[in-house]
Amino acid sequence: VSRQKGARYPTLDAVGTYSNSDYSKAPFGQERTDKSVALHLNWLLYQGGSVQSAVRRADFQVEQAKFALEQQRRNATLQTREAYLGVTANISRVAALKQAVVSHKSALAATEAGYEVGTRTTVDVLNTRTGLFLAQRDYTQSRYDYVLTTLRLKGATGSLSTEDLQQINGWLKK
Repeated sequence: VSRQKGARYPTLDAVGTYSNSDYSKAPFGQERTDKSVALHLNWLLYQGGSVQSAVRRADFQVEQAKFALEQQRRNATLQTREAYLGVTANISRVAALKQAVVSHKSALAATEAGYEVGTRTTVDVLNTRTGLFLAQRDYTQSRYDYVLTTLRLKGATGSLSTEDLQQINGWLKK
């Protein structure tokens, strides 16, 4: 804005020239040196409103930049809040699904014992195994979701580091 406002002020330019001409092959053989220094003062009295227009445009661009900055702040706050809520929800979900896997394992053991004594069928055992595999799949997916939301939270807060990635790599190996 200040630069645009400065266009209405006069400008002062210093101009210097130096030239050396050698006419030794001319009939009178002389050398000529010209030196000059000049100051040019330019002051445009009226430019058809272009300066005022440029100043207004610069003012609007400043306002636009302020609004864009505020929008980015709000987006960062929203992403952080969503990531935090996702992490807390995934912690509960992982714990619940871990317990579901334990429950399905004991149900499978009971169904297999019932099959051995003849009170359960092969279909019952297969259905219970399917339930166990689905619970294990859901548990693994919830752990993966927890890792992603943790990364999003750390990324949104700007605290993601190499150590965090190494720790998460260790979790994924389990």
